[in-house]
Amino acid sequence: DLYLFLDPDTVGPSDHDSCVFSRDCGRKHYGDSRISLAHIDPSWRPWSIVNEGVYDINAKIPGVWVPASVKLESACVTMDVGFLASGSSDRITLEDCSHAVAILDVELPERLPVQNFSDYSWALQRAQLLPSFSSWQTHGENTARDCACAPPYPRLLWSVNDKGVAMAHEDRKAAAAFERAMKTRPQIFQIKATSTESRTRIQVSIHILSLLHRAQGRLTRSGPVTTSWRLLTDHADLAPHPFVKFRLQSNSNDATIKLPTALNYLRGSQPKSLSWMITQEQGRQIGITEVEETVHSGLGWRIEAQAQMTLTVRGGVLADLPSFGKTVTTIGLIQSEFEEHSPKALVQHNQSLTAKLPKLLDSAATLIVCPPHIVLQWQSELKKFLDVEQYKRYNVLVIETYARLQSLTIDDLLGSRVIIVSWIIFADEDYVADLARFTAMPKPATTSRRAFDAWMTRTDDEIPRSLLDLQTQGYQKFQKSSMELIDERMQHPEFQASLPMKIRHGSAYESFGSSALANSNAKGKAQGKKKGAISGVRTHPVPLLHLFRFNRIVVDEYHYLNDEKKIANSLAAISIKHVAALKRWVLSGTPALANFSDIDQIASFLGLKLGRYFFGDGTTTTQVEKVRKSDQTRVEDFLSQTEIMSRQWHQARHERAQEFLDLFVRQNEASLQHISCSEQLLPIELNIAHHTVYLELSQHLISQRMQIKKLSKKLSSDRTDRLNDSLNNSVSAEEALLKSALLFETDNGESGLDLLMTKRTQQSRNAERELLKLLAEFEGLMLLEKQKQKKGEEGITDLYEHFKKDVKHYNSFGDEDASKRVRQLLTKARETPSLKPLSELKGVSAVKREQLMKKRLSQLRELARELTLRMRSERFIESIKNLLKPLTSRSEDTFSCSSPQCEGTATLAQLNLVSHCGHTACEKCLDKRSDDEVCVHPGCNSPVHEINLIRVPDLGTTGTQNAGRDFGNKLETIVQLIKDFPDDDQGIVFAPNEETIGILEMVFDHHNVSYHSTSNCRPAAAAKIMEDFKTNQVPNERKQVLLLNLGSESAAGVNLVNANHVIFLSPFLAKTQYEYDSAMVQAIARSRRYGQQKKVHIYHVVAQRTIDVDILEHRHKRNDGITTSGWTMKMPQATGSKREKTKLIKNDAGQMALVPASWLADEGKRLMLEVGETPDSFTSLINFSEMLDHNGK
Repeated sequence: DLYLFLDPDTVGPSDHDSCVFSRDCGRKHYGDSRISLAHIDPSWRPWSIVNEGVYDINAKIPGVWVPASVKLESACVTMDVGFLASGSSDRITLEDCSHAVAILDVELPERLPVQNFSDYSWALQRAQLLPSFSSWQTHGENTARDCACAPPYPRLLWSVNDKGVAMAHEDRKAAAAFERAMKTRPQIFQIKATSTESRTRIQVSIHILSLLHRAQGRLTRSGPVTTSWRLLTDHADLAPHPFVKFRLQSNSNDATIKLPTALNYLRGSQPKSLSWMITQEQGRQIGITEVEETVHSGLGWRIEAQAQMTLTVRGGVLADLPSFGKTVTTIGLIQSEFEEHSPKALVQHNQSLTAKLPKLLDSAATLIVCPPHIVLQWQSELKKFLDVEQYKRYNVLVIETYARLQSLTIDDLLGSRVIIVSWIIFADEDYVADLARFTAMPKPATTSRRAFDAWMTRTDDEIPRSLLDLQTQGYQKFQKSSMELIDERMQHPEFQASLPMKIRHGSAYESFGSSALANSNAKGKAQGKKKGAISGVRTHPVPLLHLFRFNRIVVDEYHYLNDEKKIANSLAAISIKHVAALKRWVLSGTPALANFSDIDQIASFLGLKLGRYFFGDGTTTTQVEKVRKSDQTRVEDFLSQTEIMSRQWHQARHERAQEFLDLFVRQNEASLQHISCSEQLLPIELNIAHHTVYLELSQHLISQRMQIKKLSKKLSSDRTDRLNDSLNNSVSAEEALLKSALLFETDNGESGLDLLMTKRTQQSRNAERELLKLLAEFEGLMLLEKQKQKKGEEGITDLYEHFKKDVKHYNSFGDEDASKRVRQLLTKARETPSLKPLSELKGVSAVKREQLMKKRLSQLRELARELTLRMRSERFIESIKNLLKPLTSRSEDTFSCSSPQCEGTATLAQLNLVSHCGHTACEKCLDKRSDDEVCVHPGCNSPVHEINLIRVPDLGTTGTQNAGRDFGNKLETIVQLIKDFPDDDQGIVFAPNEETIGILEMVFDHHNVSYHSTSNCRPAAAAKIMEDFKTNQVPNERKQVLLLNLGSESAAGVNLVNANHVIFLSPFLAKTQYEYDSAMVQAIARSRRYGQQKKVHIYHVVAQRTIDVDILEHRHKRNDGITTSGWTMKMPQATGSKREKTKLIKNDAGQMALVPASWLADEGKRLMLEVGETPDSFTSLINFSEMLDHNGK
């Protein structure tokens, strides 16, 4: 096709524009050009033609295409190239880090511009590939650390407040000097280009030694270091993609050694696991590597320098899946050693290995550090597997509290072979305070993890000196000298960073030691009774665990110490890592393996640092990393923003982390096929009243985009109370919905809908009163402000007038009923304005006054929006009340929806409830809408999509309310399930959080269900409760169920084979897939493990069409299906080992199942399940907030 049209130019006069002939008539963007066959003279316009006829016009043809014979050949540019390759590496001399090594020298016989690299980069395109150092070039061993190109990190200074608490601060002067040194150190790549009239020379040099020094400076330990470097000339920026997932080896390929006959209690793969542990304790070497790199994207070069030191580690990680027997294997390790060596011989051997280390109190004991609730379990397991004489000989010490540790002596600990300690002791304030006194250090602030770690590092340096002083001086003299030493230290600049202590003279002077001691004593008196601390003057030093070098330390369930929500656990983890031991073990059935930082965290318990901290690997960022980033010093924050590492650097680091796992971590799976297990689904349909309460809250939270936060009590108002009440005092929208789906409490058969309607009506009236009060205050205020406002200035009066205009003339709240009500309130306020408006404005400056008025105007709009939400809630409940009778009677009548044009022919099955606004909408009226995204009611602008529509038959059951007190179908079903247990069966009920345990306690108390709960218990009491649940067989005292929080460490580690029923009250609201999977595996393994003699029953309780189903389908990944107890159809076989997201379905017979989502795409499997291609959905209407990651990671 050929077109004739006016093609205007973007610049110049319009009468210079020409009509053109072109085959392209499309719109062009700025800078694009059009290919035209001919340009007509600008004076000609087609609309100037008067009559039809033939006209001669002038046209310009741009040119004529003619064939051309063209041959492309490479331009031959003669150049001289000098370069270094791997064969000539012996010619490289690295003596001074300020000296750059020439790698490439190119000379051309012509003059080139050399101002910018891009001017001459083409000349290097072939030559830049010639240098070849792709393999590592060893530089040799080097122990020198001080170098300007790798400046040391700024030291920490400490400020001490009046209470004797030390807070860490980065030395600002040193930090400034560090930043200057980083900015002024030599660039790694140095390109020098010079040109004369006839020649151009380009030299590329690299500061190799400088990069080597930087890599070496990253190592955190001193000792022999091997350095090497390499140059890659084919670097390419790789696109981010997930790394290969970390894998854990089993012991199947490890050799088995002959074990003492006393260990015949080990079964299955446990002897092989123990053999590996014994081999590990002989010492395994690992290279710790730090790599520095610099990339020149123009050249495509990447220079890497690595510094490596070899360390010997005795120990490792038992990551065996829950139920394998990590505890018994560890007991076997302890026992096997004492079968061959006496404690004295062990200590002598250990001392020979640690002769070069600082002197501590050498102990032959194994220190077992575990969560408080399994301290007694470790003791009972030792009693179980050691004979009576052995157990007595081991002199096992159990230390649950710091008061118990205070009652012991150093000799008590040195005389024990096994010490079991609760990890809460390490973060105990009194323990930290005593450690500070022992080392003559001020007590640290316990609000920062990094500062606490720095403090612990400093105390490590002081402990050997303090121990020597104690041994030579005696305890009483040692105490006095320690106080004198700390007074002396307080005068040192290191402890006067930014808050120097006040200098006092004469009678006002008080030494640091006495002031800190006074504070400690005052605190001790206040807490003595509560903590059971020892009273009176202490006659012996507390045997602080950091004073000893144990033969072995074992940290059980270590991953709970990394809980970023509990700073006490983080501080305990830091303190535990500073306990000296020759051999180190950590136990966990569900270790975190998301990225390098997780692996480095595991390694840190073995005394290793696999590499420097770098925020994220470009693919996965964990919550622990985010916490660590918040703890960064200013220098570290500066570096994290200026350093960008290549994808290859992250890949290499990932591979080194995998190497660590291969060397030090083993994961075995228990063979539990002999333990019969059934898994059932308990889908609960809520009654209409309960479901209405849930839907109304859901609609409110959806309107807030699931981002609503609990409002501060400081902003005290009726609105604050109403919104906080709506959230059920939850920390997130999802948690509020979980509780709403769980509990619906009524008394004496009261109508839940009537109660809810009364409550919402009252809240609506309260919102009206508050809105009217504020409107009246603004009406009174405007009378005063209009007099003050200068002509021509826009002030608060204009803003308020805009608000009034919106209310009067527009449906500004998207709901005509609400807009009408606000207009009525505005009229009433105008008639009765406040005489003393906004009292908080009195006596404030003009600027502050303006800010306060604008803030109150914003609150005015918020109150109007809240009133709209409350009125919609009332309408929502009223609509359901009107439908209750026909739903109960299963009426076949026809109904009209909220559209004025509705024909009134809709059945209940064709009627929908709009969740956002409470209007009803039938299928016909939805199809007739002119705007298919809004409500059918003309005065309502609420968005209506399929996800916002609730089918009326899906509102819930219409069964009668129970007489007396009722808690909703879900909780009543769980109570009945427990009452149906056989008499000699026990169960565990896992609740998703602490607050739901309180709900369960209330319900079980009402229904006389006997239970144990560890909620709100002290750790030592929780351990005793669990032991009682396991061992108490007295009929009148034995508890039927144990309540545990699925989200805490109380659900991990404990052996509860006495219970064979496991009930999941609600799906676990976890932030990540790892957290969910870990919690579920740990929970089930409490009952399904070695020693279980009964069939294990697992129940997943979910409320249909609530967030329960959303979470279950999102998180509970499976490769097989689970059904309700009444399922009669044959289920498809599990396909493969990969688990996937699931879908809750109901078949034609009304039976329900949870199946892998992919099964619904398979016609054969759908036939087996008796479901259609698009089965009904039982999810709710929400989209998850940021509480849950959406990738399911």
